[in-house]
Amino acid sequence: WCTMSVYFLWQYLSDDQRSPAFLIAMCVFLFGAFLKICTVDLYAWRFCGNYYYNMPYTGLYAGMRFLDFGAVLALLFGLWWTFLARPSRAVPASIFGYGGLFLLLGYSTLELNSFLHWCLPKFQAGGISVLWALFVVAFITGGIARNVTPLRFIGLVLFMIVVAKVFLVDLGQLLVIYRVIAFIVVGVLLLLGSFVYIRSGT
Repeated sequence: WCTMSVYFLWQYLSDDQRSPAFLIAMCVFLFGAFLKICTVDLYAWRFCGNYYYNMPYTGLYAGMRFLDFGAVLALLFGLWWTFLARPSRAVPASIFGYGGLFLLLGYSTLELNSFLHWCLPKFQAGGISVLWALFVVAFITGGIARNVTPLRFIGLVLFMIVVAKVFLVDLGQLLVIYRVIAFIVVGVLLLLGSFVYIRSGT
């Protein structure tokens, strides 16, 4: 499905008339690949209601999931990069770019949650908070560096979600030592993001 999307993208870019039929076909195959991940693939990896893969965590399975999600992620970011260079296609570039970011956030959250569930369950809640805090810093820093206001706002919304999760969820699920570690790491990351945001003057 991803290969067919690339093929129709190539046809679209090679066509002097920029026929929308090629663009529509590309989007159909891209959506098909994404839909397959959300239905067939997650079911095959035994995705459960607690947001982890209900199967022993091994390098082989993790690698296969990386290839599975990675193909769609690479396509989304490739489309973002391709259309970003075309001012007339700023809207599709934004859709593909933000779609890739949200898919990356979802994939990494599920993967880390599964790893911690099977390998380090006592740090499961705190580990997700640390991961999301990294995304907060990346979104805010990227939004400031590239002057992308929506990306900064997404970072701030995720910032509030992380803070709420730390105080409403993590406090009751972590042992003291893991709680301290998670709070320190999350605190440092969020302070770093706040410092960058304030220094930018935005």
